[in-house]
Amino acid sequence: MKPKVLIVGTDTAGAPEWLDEFKAALDADFIDNKPNATHIIYIFTPENFGIESAVNVVDDSKDRAKKMVVCIHDPEMSFSEEDTDLLFHVCQKVHNNGAIWMPSLEEVAMYVNLKMDPQKKIKLKKISEAKRKEEELQLANAHLTEIDRLTDLHGEALLMLDERDVELKKLKAEIVTLKPETPVEEQP
Repeated sequence: MKPKVLIVGTDTAGAPEWLDEFKAALDADFIDNKPNATHIIYIFTPENFGIESAVNVVDDSKDRAKKMVVCIHDPEMSFSEEDTDLLFHVCQKVHNNGAIWMPSLEEVAMYVNLKMDPQKKIKLKKISEAKRKEEELQLANAHLTEIDRLTDLHGEALLMLDERDVELKKLKAEIVTLKPETPVEEQP
């Protein structure tokens, strides 16, 4: 029997391409009501996430935690810092209530499909591992770029300090040459 899945948090009428691909990866029947769903999947994107959706998912997790999966879909990494902080707290809260949160649609598909058909495990695991490795590589490259930038800044700062040191030595030399050799007597 296929799982009955309700996808929440995204407009399924004018569905973006990624949502169509995600639905195609699920071996499930899609329904429109929470009571009959075996899985309720909340998908948060920068376009649909906010205070109201955060409150709704936390409230829903109190009653339907065993059916819930929360996923953050942000391939462009465009969540604001404020939303990222709120997402972290929301995921912590739903997890504490017993729901599951996952960082990618691939992992959600794997979870839903494996609950019903363990034979799909190997293929989906390989996809998930490849994606995770790619994300780790991108993050490592970003860190290396930042290290290079900071190293360049450090080098520039050292050069500036050396130049200032040379200028100070010149000024000291000029001051020494400008000093009168005999002390000036003070006038009463």
